[in-house]
Amino acid sequence: MTKVTVDLEDLERIVFAASAVKAIEGSLAAWRRDPFVQPHLDFTDAQKRLESAMRNATRGQLGTLVNFDAPLTKEEINALQYVMGACDAKNPGLALFVISPEDKGEPGRQMSVYDQLAAKGCIEVGQFVQGVVWAGADRPQIVADPKGYAARPTRRGLEKLQAATMVAPLAE
Repeated sequence: MTKVTVDLEDLERIVFAASAVKAIEGSLAAWRRDPFVQPHLDFTDAQKRLESAMRNATRGQLGTLVNFDAPLTKEEINALQYVMGACDAKNPGLALFVISPEDKGEPGRQMSVYDQLAAKGCIEVGQFVQGVVWAGADRPQIVADPKGYAARPTRRGLEKLQAATMVAPLAE
């Protein structure tokens, strides 16, 4: 084993930080086991929303293939309206729009309109899967489903669609 010399102050800081991490680990373990604590400590969804908002704040300046802050095109508006229409007509527990494999991989296009909407943060795209959850297994056994992909609008997508389809009042 290689020996290293460190400053005592640095060692103390790391030991105290590790102690704090141990306390967090204990809290998380209690969160997973205690049914009375679970609803009060579920911060995962809030953390995901904050991470998304932080990423979205800088996406416009990244110079990507699809400009995150660009206005919606007519094609994107139509596609987003199709997605919203399908989601409104479905069961709210599983509101989704089905994107066929052909629509997702249109020949001659760099990316589909649905990929463009996802790149602008207007829809969330997921892939259909088939699988089995085995008793006692750590995770399900899944494979891609040939049905294709699913999409649902994001809050940003709803806001951008509303802004794009608003008609200005006529001047008198």
